[in-house]
This record gives sequence, structure tokens and C-alpha cells, in this order.
Amino acid sequence: MKKAIFVALMAASLTTQASWYFRGTPNDWAATAMETTDDINFCTQQSFANLSPRFKIDHYADWSENYPSADVLVTADTSYDICFNASSKQITKTIVDGVDNSAPIATASIAAGTYPSSQQISLSVTDNQDSAPLLYCTTDGSAPTILSQPCNSQTFSAADINESGVDLALNVLAVDATGNSAVYAFDYTIAVIQDTWYFRGTANNWAATAMETTDNINYCTQQSFSDVAPRFKIDHYADWSENYPSADVTVAADTTYDICFNASSKQITKSIVDGVDSSAPVASASPSAGSYSSAQQITLTVSDNQDNAPLLYCTTDGTTPTILSQACNAQTFSATDINESGFDLTLKVLALDALGNNAIYSFNYSIGVQTVSNDFREENVYFIMTDRFADGDTSNNNIWGDEYLPNGEADKYNTNTSKTGPLSYYHGGDFKGIMNNLDYIQEMGFTAIWITPVVKQPEGRRFNANDPYEASAFHGYWGYDFDQIDPHLHSSGKYNDGWNDFDALVEALHARGMKLMLDIVVNHGQPGASVVGSKSKWADRALEIIMDGQTWNWESNDPYMDGALNGFFSYASTGNTWLIDLLDFNEHGDNDQNATKHLINVYSRFIDHGVDAFRIDTVSYMSAAFWERFTLAMDEHARSKGNDNFYMCGEAWTGDRASAVDLIYNGAGKKFHMLDLHGSSMDFPGWMGKAFKGEAGFEDDNGYARIAGVNGDASGIYDPTYLATFVDNHDVTRANGILSETQYMNNLNFVYLFRGLPIVYYGTEILYSSWPHYITTTEKEDVVARWMLGSEGINYVKNNQPSMYKHLKMLNSLRSSSEALQKGQQTDLLIAGDHAVIKRDLGGAVAYVAMTKGSAFNYTFTGLSNGAYRLITPDTANATYNEQSITVENGRYSVSVASNAFVVLDKK
Repeated sequence: MKKAIFVALMAASLTTQASWYFRGTPNDWAATAMETTDDINFCTQQSFANLSPRFKIDHYADWSENYPSADVLVTADTSYDICFNASSKQITKTIVDGVDNSAPIATASIAAGTYPSSQQISLSVTDNQDSAPLLYCTTDGSAPTILSQPCNSQTFSAADINESGVDLALNVLAVDATGNSAVYAFDYTIAVIQDTWYFRGTANNWAATAMETTDNINYCTQQSFSDVAPRFKIDHYADWSENYPSADVTVAADTTYDICFNASSKQITKSIVDGVDSSAPVASASPSAGSYSSAQQITLTVSDNQDNAPLLYCTTDGTTPTILSQACNAQTFSATDINESGFDLTLKVLALDALGNNAIYSFNYSIGVQTVSNDFREENVYFIMTDRFADGDTSNNNIWGDEYLPNGEADKYNTNTSKTGPLSYYHGGDFKGIMNNLDYIQEMGFTAIWITPVVKQPEGRRFNANDPYEASAFHGYWGYDFDQIDPHLHSSGKYNDGWNDFDALVEALHARGMKLMLDIVVNHGQPGASVVGSKSKWADRALEIIMDGQTWNWESNDPYMDGALNGFFSYASTGNTWLIDLLDFNEHGDNDQNATKHLINVYSRFIDHGVDAFRIDTVSYMSAAFWERFTLAMDEHARSKGNDNFYMCGEAWTGDRASAVDLIYNGAGKKFHMLDLHGSSMDFPGWMGKAFKGEAGFEDDNGYARIAGVNGDASGIYDPTYLATFVDNHDVTRANGILSETQYMNNLNFVYLFRGLPIVYYGTEILYSSWPHYITTTEKEDVVARWMLGSEGINYVKNNQPSMYKHLKMLNSLRSSSEALQKGQQTDLLIAGDHAVIKRDLGGAVAYVAMTKGSAFNYTFTGLSNGAYRLITPDTANATYNEQSITVENGRYSVSVASNAFVVLDKK
């Protein structure tokens, strides 16, 4: 009766002013015009269901003005008369009694969605008052009405009938006795999932090869295996996240298999396919590749498992042989001393059998008297940032008054990684700190140290004139006076040139049979323009360099500067590339009207003082022609002092290996070697990062394959055994922020056992220990790699002998015991997944290495010279290696390599 009166009153004087609108859950938040008789009170009647019932009043149906600020909440399953006063903005709501406005609720026994197989769907319906509401259904996408098919007791089938999209669109009208109704939609997509499983093994270099299936249960492939540790696994998603079985499946060498995998039981079957030959011929050279004192005549032999007469094609110009190259089965090659250094003969051989199986072999020969004394490849190098190693003399820490730690000793082990934090100031490390701890360094097995630059740095803290940056030159790369040793490093006072203290360091090393590699900066000096006008104590000398007995000033004293190519410094006219605003030395111009001869004079002096090797900074900022002249001059000067093997390696941070190789090896003398940056990127872990993080195998095309490829070791341009290699360094984050301890140890194994000169950054021995002052981070600022080791860290290592310390001690000891590991040319025998097998051949000395950065494996070495060998395995727990004598017979020997370990066969 109340509803009827309300409706009658509204109808008696109806004036529709559609200026206020009801919006809420009853009308799905659409805009429903409210009715008014006085343009002040606007009313509507609405029925609310049981799904979070609420509403608001909207003025213009665009939400620009609506009331109240929060939704009005009401009771579920209830009808209301709702009025809104446009003047006061007040809302009234009155329940309308006795009205059933709730529609029945229909549900499906199988929820709508996507399923991998057919489904049977039944419906159920409930109502708040009606005990038997009715259902009407359509399956053709149309809206159901009371004329549609009744379906209360019907079952519907959802099957995969459409190639894409919905397979069953079930629309349901639910109606109760009062006439309340609602429409429900249940959509079903049946997608029979086509699963994929992949074969990965030595047969496809551990790539992911999709297997074939006809029933989505059994997946099969045919694969041909060679004789190099043949094995495989089955991988579900081609990402190693799910693979079977837990250990590699081993198979017979030189055999083809039909391999099937049951995705339900995870069982693998393999059946030999008779008569399929997948083995490439094996070529060998006599004598073997290596260094010889006199000319050699080289003959080739080739064998194959089936072909009695495989063919050989050869090149001697460094190019890759093809079937169009010279046939060479019966040819003899002469290796004579035709090059001053490097290889005298690079013989590359393509071996091909009748079925097209083929392999390429490379044999490199160096002829002439091979001087091994002073050969720097025999060293194990410990890289020290001098200021951060050990403070042996506190009197030289703050000699200019503002360059030391702002809070003094209290900040020595402060590891705040801000670019302007404590890590950007002097910490006190010096020559005495090194000399006091030579026992410590030598006990780890290191035979040489690389120290950061030692020339005199700017006198005090650096402030910039136009920005808040401030720091000190603790690192040594901002040279000011190239004729003196920086007084923070020596103990003879800030006005002494420091050479006597430098000599004392060299003599202390040489007395122990150790060597010194000195970091030198040839490209640039101290910061310039940014410091002019600042509060730096040396701001008035910021454009000044002292070198070779003269004082040069970029602005006021450069007698070579002619506005063209000449000049001691670089100018816009000389075309050089500046590193930030560091005063840049010019190598261009005519008749030595540049810095070149002065740089030669300065660094020749260090050779006079007994330095054994140079690490050269920022190579990529100067020309290949300059490096040829400079390094040949250094080599010639060292020879005049009796060192015929003066070693130099350069940091060519170019971004690509080919450019680095060109810069360093362009010169005819080739006395310069590359600091092996794995792609010429100092940003660890470079090309090898994915391999040691466990994200890729050794064979990754963007990893070791590039290092060893045609732009790298296989180019024939350089001797890879001279490359200086490392895990991490002082320019980016250390690897302990990226690798686990086991992964880091695996990376060290690689650096020590593969070709090259291993270099280990100070403090590596304490990583992963409980000592609290080293930094573990993935930040890329250089300061994060430059924390203080100090006496506290050194004593911790001595007293606790962390695992990394023991591992380094083991590797240093092993490498020092094997001339082949130090200097032998490398041949890759297996590079696949976690496993690598190589040969290191020095002619008279040879070593075979099998290593893994993950799973254990077995390997059989073939083609060995019969006789006695050392069989070596690591014993990190005892800081040593296990060694036993074995005898090789019939040219074969099988080894078992434990997980994350290696085995070495070293010929006695």
C-alpha cells in the first residue's frame, strides 16, 4: 500500500528534470534520471541485490559532481525509496516492505574457464523465496528468454571444437515465481595443450632440439654422438628448470640413437640405429704444436672410424680452411724462425670423411731460442690497490691535511658505498704495508704483485668548482708530478721524491724471487678545468703537469702547441679523446712536438729502478701507432737492462674484442699483450658471466665461443698464453655480489687452468668469510670494489684461513708446478654445458685438463703419449692438491671429475 501511494503521488504531479541521477549496484552504476516535482527533491525506487549494495547521486551523469564523498551502503536484497535534496545535498532512503526483488542465482558445476580436456557441465539454481526457480539456456551466443530451452536438469558438453576462442558459450536465464530474473554467462575454452620436450646433449652441443610426438606422451628424436664424452639429458622448457634424469645419460661413442622420453613416467629409452656414421676424422701433427729451438718439418696424419682415406685441406695464412683450400694429405710443412715473436707457422687443417663429417684443427709453431728466464707467464699475480691493502706508516696518511678519511681511523672500515663517502678518500695503505706482508702474499703462492700507479698525485682533496663532488687521488690514476713517487706511499716525507723507498720495495720483492708489475697511466694526468676556481688547495695548479724535468700548463705553458696537431696536451685541434676532464696527453703531431718522448723517458726510469712488468691503463684513448712506438721503446730499454722478457699488458676497455686486439696487436713488434677483459668490457662478468652464474654452458655463443673464436684466440694474431686474465678488478663491483662461493671458485679454476696469466684482486682470499668489512653488492660504482683489507683483514685470514684463501693457495701451488699450465698452447677438446676439456701443450711439456662448473662427469683422453703422468685433483679443504703417478698405455686414459672440480694429467 505504501508503494502504491508513493507512486500515485509521483504520478499526480510528474515533472521530469533529468539533472540528478542515481548510480549504484542496482543499475550497474549507469546513470538513471531521478524524478522531481519541485526541482529540489529528486527521488527514485531501487532494488538492491546481495553483491556489496551501495550507491551515489550524480549531478550531470559524468561524475564531475556527485554525493556523498563515499558510497552510501544499504542492506542486501532490499528495495528502497531514495530521495536527494539538491539544496542541502542530504539523502534519505526508506525501505519498501514486502517486496521480493531478488533474482535467482545460477551456478555451473564446472567454473567457466580454459581447460586442457573436455568437460561436462551441469547447472544449479537457488532463490531467496522460490524453491523451484526456472532456467532457460542458449549455446549459440544469443541472449536467453523464457522461450529458450528449459535446462534445469540438462548436462552440457564442452569439447575442443574451435581452433581458437570459446568452445562453449552457455548463457542462462534464471527466473523465479515473482518474475525476478538474471542472465548468467558461462564460457568454456578447451585447449588441448601441445607440450614440448627438448633433447640436449653433446650431439647438438647442448642446444635445445625439440622432440617429436604423436600422442603428447612419448617424445622422440634421432641423434648421432661423436667420441667426445657422449651424453645427454631431456629438458622440458629449454631452460633447464625441469630436466631428466638427474645425471647425464651416457651413450656409446660414434653411435646414432633413436631416443624416446615418456612425459608421464619420465622414462628414457634409447635404441642404436645401425650403420650411421657421425664421427669426424681425427687429424694430428708430428711434431706436435709448440715452441722449438730449431726449424721443424711437420707432417700430418688423419684417421677415421670408417673412411680409410679421409681428406685434409690446409691453410698457413691464418684463414679457415675449406674444401677449396690446398689438399694436404701428403704435404710436409716447414716451420722456421721467420718472425721476431709470436707464431712462425699457423697451420689450420680441415679433415673430411666420405660422408661429410668434418672437423678443423689448428697447429701453431714458434721457432728459435725460447728464453724462459724472466718469462712473466710463470707468475701468479696478486693485484694490490696500494692505499687499500695495509697501512705500514701512519705518518703519511694525511700529509696535505684534508685528503685522508674525514672521520679518521673510525672510518677505515666504513663500507658506505656513496661516491663521495669514506671510500673516496685515502685509507693509509703504503709501501711499508706491502713489505710488512710479503710473507702473507707469498704464503698464498703468489709470485708477483701488481700495484696501482705510484707517481705523485694532486696535493690534497679534490673539490669541483661547479658541483658538490669531492674525493682524493688515493687510487693513483690522477698523476700530477710524473718525476716523483707519491708521498702517501713512501716514508721519506712529503717533499722527498720517494725513489729510495720505491727501490726498497723492488729490492724486497726481488730478494724473495718475486716480481713487480707496475700500473702506469700514459693517456692522462690530474683533473683540470673542473677544479679551477674551486677550494682545492691545488686549484691554481689544476692545469699543470710536471714530467721529464719540465713543468707544463695546458693554458699557459705548452711550447709545442701550434693550433694544429702539435702540443704536449690535447686540444680541439689535435683530435684526441678526453677521459672526462683529466688532462690529456697528445701523441699526434710532427717531430715529437707532443708528449710521446717525455712519456717514454718517464717510464723508462721505472725500468731503470727494476720494475719487471707494466700494466697500462686506458689504452683505448690513444692510437695503435702510439702504442707500437711506446711499447717497443719500453721493450728495447728493458733489453738494454738485461730483461729480454719485459711484460706489458693493456686495459683496452673498448666494448668489443676486435677493437681491443687491433689497438694492442697492430704494431709489428707485438711486445704488448691484452688484459683479457672477456669482450673488452671491464663490467664483470662480461662474456663469461652467464656461464659461471649457471645460466649458460661453456659453449654459449656469446661466452667462451667468442673469446676463442675468429676475433679472439683462433685469429692467430696473438699468443693467448700471454693474455692477463682475472675474475674481477678495481673498476666495477666484485664478483662475490654476483656469484656464489662455489661459482667463484669455478671461475678461478677457469682462470688458472685455461691459457693466460692469472691475476687475483687483493682481498679475494677473505670473500664469503664471516669477516664483516668486505662489501657484497651488485652496485657498479668503482668504490664498492675498493674496501680496506688492512691489518685486521690480513690477520683474520692468517688466523682463520677461509675457504677462498685455501682455494687460491691450492691453485697457485698447482700452476707453479706445471710449465704446461703456465705457458702451454691450448687446444679445446670438449666445450659443452658445465664441462670443459682442454690440452695445454708446450712441446716438451703437456697437460690435459678436464673441469666442470657443475655436474660430475667421466672423460676418456685419447691420443696421449704413453708414459708417466701426474694425476692431479683439488683438495681445497687442505689448501693443496692430490697427486698420484699413473702410466698411460695405448694412448688413452679415463678420468672421473667430481662436481665443481677438475682433473689434470701432467706429463712427467
